[in-house]
Amino acid sequence: MRAAAMEVLSGGFDASRGLATGIGASALAITSAFKAVTTIKTGEMGVRTRFGKVQFYRSELDELGQIIEPAPKIVGPGVRFTFPATHSINKISVQDRSNDLGELLVDRSQQYLVRSSVTWRVSPEGDNPYRALYLTDSLTESVTNLCLNGLRGTMMDLNENDMYDTDAIFNGVRDRCSEPLLEHGAELRRLNIHTIARSIGQMLSHGGDGGGISAIGFHESGETQTPTQMPGLAAVQ
Repeated sequence: MRAAAMEVLSGGFDASRGLATGIGASALAITSAFKAVTTIKTGEMGVRTRFGKVQFYRSELDELGQIIEPAPKIVGPGVRFTFPATHSINKISVQDRSNDLGELLVDRSQQYLVRSSVTWRVSPEGDNPYRALYLTDSLTESVTNLCLNGLRGTMMDLNENDMYDTDAIFNGVRDRCSEPLLEHGAELRRLNIHTIARSIGQMLSHGGDGGGISAIGFHESGETQTPTQMPGLAAVQ
């Protein structure tokens, strides 16, 4: 009698262990399934990696038989699947960002003080998301420095009579910055010149607003927007 009871009790414990093991395995499977899914939102791009290293497509040959450098595996918005133990997807935003370029002193026959900012983004085209994620140490700093140098070079090269020519300023910065920015996977979306003053003293005498131009820039179409004259511009011309 006692032996029979012990046998039944033992069977009950074994069944409980089996049930617990099954529940644990199911929970692990569900958790792994969730980890295997990566959602890339609108305004993002992803770069696939394996064991922490970027995955590339296989090399191909062009029409002349030359090897085409393999491209990184980049994916756009949507639900993407990976093997959690070995693979992952690193995401980066391709939405517009804005950087203040601060104050730039241009020393010509007269001094000009320029206050400006830029709007830019990581280009979603080609391998640019990969460049922005893996080939640039500090993306924001690099973009800021490139645009600031482009603005400085443009202002130095302009004819003295064109220092307030919005088309000339914009075109100069675009021409100087577009290619270097793409090396970092970025593209210029808008140039905003908030103030141009003919000297530091004039800037101070106008309470910090020596005049300026707002929102000169371009979008994907490459068309220049019509500049809007801000109050005070006439005072420094």
